[in-house]
Parts: sequence; structure tokens; C-alpha cells
Amino acid sequence: MTGEQNKKPNQFPWIIIFLAVAAAVWGWLIFKNHRLPENVPTALVEHEHSSPANTSSQGVTIADVIKKARGWSPIAQSWYGKEYPNIKLWDIEGTKHSLTDYRGKSVIVVFWATWCPPCKMEIPHLIATKNRMGDKLAILAVTNEEDIRAIKNFVAEMNINYTVLTTQNVFPAPFSLVQYLPSAFFITPEGKIKVATEGVLEMGDIKAILNAVEK
Repeated sequence: MTGEQNKKPNQFPWIIIFLAVAAAVWGWLIFKNHRLPENVPTALVEHEHSSPANTSSQGVTIADVIKKARGWSPIAQSWYGKEYPNIKLWDIEGTKHSLTDYRGKSVIVVFWATWCPPCKMEIPHLIATKNRMGDKLAILAVTNEEDIRAIKNFVAEMNINYTVLTTQNVFPAPFSLVQYLPSAFFITPEGKIKVATEGVLEMGDIKAILNAVEK
């Protein structure tokens, strides 16, 4: 065979092109599925680009918000507009709480756990929302974990500024319908269930749900 026949084609440029395309695709996927780091400062959450639900305005309904949902899904839909069953729980300091204590303000009942990574991703958004709304909003975060000391350490580490409750009791419907963490129930000042969600809520989602009209 001649020297020309023994030459192999130079594949190096094709490898470079392949790697460049792969990097571009990978970067797009990261951007598309962007989530906040676990310990992101809550001040940054205020400026975070959230889901399309962040575009909520006067007259937008819960149905409109649900249609634009990304990263979360509605659950317990047959309960929307109905009064919630009252539940009594104790916080990690031993103080008793009843849902009826919060009539007159918006309430978010969050089901979560310290070992749940998506729950941890959601916490900065809840903290920022509570900072913004103050006493107009009550956030009640419920866990069935038994190690109170571990929960207290977690709360301190994450600088959680809302009420953390713990219980081993079985909840009545619709709270018993929760299958995945995190899940949340949004309750109106009149004591009715506005919407229930499953999955990570960003601040834009929370704001849109709180501002939406029920019908």
C-alpha cells in the first residue's frame, strides 16, 4: 500500500465540534431546569426569575395560575372553595396551634421534611414570602419527624422565620391526600381551601396563588 493509502482521516475537528454541541445542549438544559442552590440567600430570591405564574395580575384566577404551573401540580382539587377541617398541632417549642387561630389572614400549610432535598430548595422562597408579607400571612410547616433537636438545628441553620409544627397524628382529608413532599395547602382568610399543590413552589408561584381570585 502507498503512503497516501495508509493515511487515516483527521477526526480531531469533528471531536471539537461534537464537544461544543454537547456543551451547548448541556448548558441549555441547566438553564431550562434552573433551581436555586440549597443555601441561597433569601435576598436573592426576591429577584429570582420564577415560573410564568409570576406574571399574575388583578383578575387572574386560580385556574389561570394552574395552567401556567411549572415544577408543581395541583392536588385535592375537589376541595377547592370548601372549608378546611380544623387541626391542632404543637410547634417545636411545645406551643399548641389550631388552624382556626389564623382566621382573618392567608395561611399556607406546608408538608415537608428535613431529609427532603426539594423541600430544602423551597424554603428560601417561603422565607422571602414571609419577609415580604409579614403578619398578613401565616406559614405553618408540618413534619412528622420525631427528632425535635434535629428539627430545631435545621430550622436555625436555614434561618426559617415561620412556624414549624410536628405531629405523629393521622390527618383528615384533604390533608391526608398528600403523597409527596413538599406539598402545600393555601387557605383564604375566610377559612376556605384556595388551592393545594405538590412540588417545589418558587416565590413567583406563591405570590401568584395568593393574589389570584378563586373563580
